[in-house]
Amino acid sequence: VSVLLLSRLTVSAVSLRLSPNRPQFFIKESVSLSCVEAGQTADGWTVKRTAGGHNEDFGGSSCIVSNLSQSDTGVYWCETSSGQRSHQITITVTDSKGPPPPPPPPPPSSFCFLIAEAAVGSMVLVLVLVLVVVGMVLLCRNQTGM
Repeated sequence: VSVLLLSRLTVSAVSLRLSPNRPQFFIKESVSLSCVEAGQTADGWTVKRTAGGHNEDFGGSSCIVSNLSQSDTGVYWCETSSGQRSHQITITVTDSKGPPPPPPPPPPSSFCFLIAEAAVGSMVLVLVLVLVVVGMVLLCRNQTGM
């Protein structure tokens, strides 16, 4: 006689869907969590988490956690009353969005001004070179008697 004992089935076609779909969040952001099967919200499933050493039950197959804080960092999953579970997702909430973005490029009018300034500067330089060359030619002619 063989006896097969099963406890806490973890294989399921139900998955936990996050929106936005990323594991890293920042303080004051929101995340939507849903137990989904074949693209539809899965009835009979509940969103759960372990955060700060405590298990929590969100009471339904979908929920929105708004105004996230670092205490919302934890492991999230879907589960039935019989203990069947979906995969787990670790969500991390941090207090910083990282380094500031690079400064924006100058407005087109400033860029055009810089180009115009460079073009005028180049024209002045060319004019000076032409005058120097002409002056040298005239100086050379005077010295040779031409």
